[in-house]
Amino acid sequence: MKARLEKGEVKQYGVMPKAFLTVAEYLPTIEGHNLDPNGDSLPYVEGQIVKDADTLSDDTLKLFGFFDVVIPECDWRIQELTDIYFDVDVFKRDVIAKDLPLTIGEYKEQVVKQYDNVLFANFFKTDYHYIKQLELGAEIPQDVIDERAKLRAEAEIIKAEIMTLETKEDVLTYDLPNYDK
Repeated sequence: MKARLEKGEVKQYGVMPKAFLTVAEYLPTIEGHNLDPNGDSLPYVEGQIVKDADTLSDDTLKLFGFFDVVIPECDWRIQELTDIYFDVDVFKRDVIAKDLPLTIGEYKEQVVKQYDNVLFANFFKTDYHYIKQLELGAEIPQDVIDERAKLRAEAEIIKAEIMTLETKEDVLTYDLPNYDK
């Protein structure tokens, strides 16, 4: 990804366009580019189109103000990124801690509720066995009974773990099990 300062704002490019317009801050003279009728290189002027931009080298793109964008890894549950800015020879964003306005108890309650929704979806998959038993007297397969008992036991352990966490960040980054495997 590249970015460039254009009209006072940073514009990001996921893919380099095939052509772009020059900006006032970056008007290079490049050997073999922007030739006059005699074949001599001329300096670019503001607003001039540069063709085949997607084939230019990184060094040439820097002459036109295009620099790499560095985006660090971020745990979106507890962190966020600052606005993009230019730093030496790259555009970058910094990772900062999110404001966590709720109490730790409220976050624990949210995570447990999320987990309850996961449990509901998993119990729902086998509820029809219990409905068949109620309506028709059908026997519930033992593997279903065992799997549901195992899920309930695991749920007790996981909820207890969540309640022992001591920081908001630990609660929000607690990885709930994925039963959809």
